[in-house]
Amino acid sequence: HEFHLMIINSSHNRYLIETYNRIDPKIHFFRFSALSVSACLNMMDRHRKILDAIISRDEELAEQRMETHLKL
Repeated sequence: HEFHLMIINSSHNRYLIETYNRIDPKIHFFRFSALSVSACLNMMDRHRKILDAIISRDEELAEQRMETHLKL
């Protein structure tokens, strides 16, 4: 949750922030009702890879990793 907030708030995009705040309760429900422990552990790795791409300022890689994360 904190990772998502960090990404969303760093965008400084009011529309994105408002949209995320509206869907956050659904995301929260999904996290605790539909994900297995192994899926959560894999998600942490995917988050790390997204963060690494952002830190290295590789926009294309960050976008690609975010798209993959969202599809999963």
